[in-house]
Amino acid sequence: MENQLGECSICNLRGLLSKIRVHMKEEHLIKDTIETVETEENSIEFEPVADDCIRWAPHEVLLLIRLVEENLDKFNAKIKKNVWIIIAEKISSITKKKFTHEQVDNKWKGMKKTYKRIKDENNRSGNSPVKWEFFNAMDSFMRKRPEITPIATCDTKEGLQLKQTMDENMQVTTQNTDDNGSSSFFLKRKRRNNEVQKRHYEKMARFDQFLKLYKQSLKLKAKKQ
Repeated sequence: MENQLGECSICNLRGLLSKIRVHMKEEHLIKDTIETVETEENSIEFEPVADDCIRWAPHEVLLLIRLVEENLDKFNAKIKKNVWIIIAEKISSITKKKFTHEQVDNKWKGMKKTYKRIKDENNRSGNSPVKWEFFNAMDSFMRKRPEITPIATCDTKEGLQLKQTMDENMQVTTQNTDDNGSSSFFLKRKRRNNEVQKRHYEKMARFDQFLKLYKQSLKLKAKKQ
């Protein structure tokens, strides 16, 4: 029983049965009775009884990740509810399954906790890497977020100092200026804007590709039925 494997039905995290039980109570706040079902791989899949929980299919989770990435800049606003409403409506429209903004928000909070915990665990030397099917999809853009990778600073003058503000990034030193005065500043700003635009196009291309594959999978599923 101690070595029995389990799978979280909320975020699909796999591990020892005892650890998955703790994970579901701490990360997803599921304290009600949990049913266990034996799977073909001899692992345990949990079915929460709580009414406010919704079962997410893997493709729905990936869709959520891509939509969060697409709207990442909008989360800088003080009121994030409107962003979750947009994402919930988009997921509902694509999957033909009703999702509320509360469900989507809670799902992402749980996934972010799981992602950060796994990342911290894998960064510790001597530990066997913890596998999670959504880790790479989230890590592709979450690893650079300040809440995931804190900015390193040092108080000593000769120490490491990586913390930089946007003002420092935009600052132009007198050595880089030319006869036209502020031309160097505008060149740097233009280059930076081009890089931001390029990343945006790449992100949208990945999302379009995901939607294309998702629609193809739905057509194949419909033909089989």
